[in-house]
Amino acid sequence: HAKGISFFTYRLLDEVLDAYFFVLDKLEEKIDLIEDHVIEKPDKISVRNIFSVKKTLIYFHKALTANREVISSIEKEYVADIDKKNIKRFRALYNDVTQLIDTEGTYRDILTGTLDVYLSSVSNNLNKVMKTLTIGASFILIPTLIASIYGMNFANNSQFNMPELYWQYGYFFALGVMVLSITITYIFFKKKGWL
Repeated sequence: HAKGISFFTYRLLDEVLDAYFFVLDKLEEKIDLIEDHVIEKPDKISVRNIFSVKKTLIYFHKALTANREVISSIEKEYVADIDKKNIKRFRALYNDVTQLIDTEGTYRDILTGTLDVYLSSVSNNLNKVMKTLTIGASFILIPTLIASIYGMNFANNSQFNMPELYWQYGYFFALGVMVLSITITYIFFKKKGWL
């Protein structure tokens, strides 16, 4: 009678663990899709999916740890009531649940790595945007400075007056200086490898 109960308990736990294996296989497929999505096109949906699967894995971990404790307790406390064949089966179950816990931990580590890839990608994209804005601002900065200097009001009779203000080609001279400044900035950025 006790042997029948131990076999029934073994079969019940075996079915539960088989269901866990099935669910973990499905989660692995979902993790693979999340990884591919993060690499191809990282977005906020990826982060939500990562946290959703991670939360599921945490619940899984709790359930698997509880199952491992149940199997361990059965093995230790009822060893006299269980025949040797079923003891081996319970040990196999214990190994299965340990494997599931290890797999679940691996999946959580993969998701953590995927989240790191996402954050790195977002950071790189932000750096590209900042670099583009900085380069654009640099091209505009020097000509703006030149235009602001020439845009100041000077007295005609001042000894510090810029002679090109009243020169017939003064306007073209100022434009030429602006174009030259943009060209020099462009060459500088090109040599630095920033463009």
